[in-house]
Amino acid sequence: MAYIKLNQQFLRFLIVGCSTVLVDYLCYTALLEYSSLDVSYSKGLAFCFGAAYAYFLNRAFTFKVTYTHSVIRFSLLYLSMLALNIASNSFVVNALSGKTYNIEIAFFVATTISATGNFLGMKYFVFKVK
Repeated sequence: MAYIKLNQQFLRFLIVGCSTVLVDYLCYTALLEYSSLDVSYSKGLAFCFGAAYAYFLNRAFTFKVTYTHSVIRFSLLYLSMLALNIASNSFVVNALSGKTYNIEIAFFVATTISATGNFLGMKYFVFKVK
């Protein structure tokens, strides 16, 4: 039974995650295109928009919890994942400097790394059933 619940949560996490990535990516590319912010600030701000979106959907849809003290744990998790996301994004952008699609590849790598950490952190730290 626990295995089925984990699979259902993971499937819901993927659904929320895909839409969160879309929010993050659209914000990121819009900030790069229409603002004077550099890559790291644009990525960080876009990640924050996605984080707010993800909190509400994961709390209500993925893990189906109603308690609100999880926002502190969620914030701690997302701050650490934000740092990891920005660092990995910057690393890949610089490593692939001048290459075609370096921004897109860096975005994908950073998102994959932070999404993995986010699921594990939400499952076992933020929305852990007591």
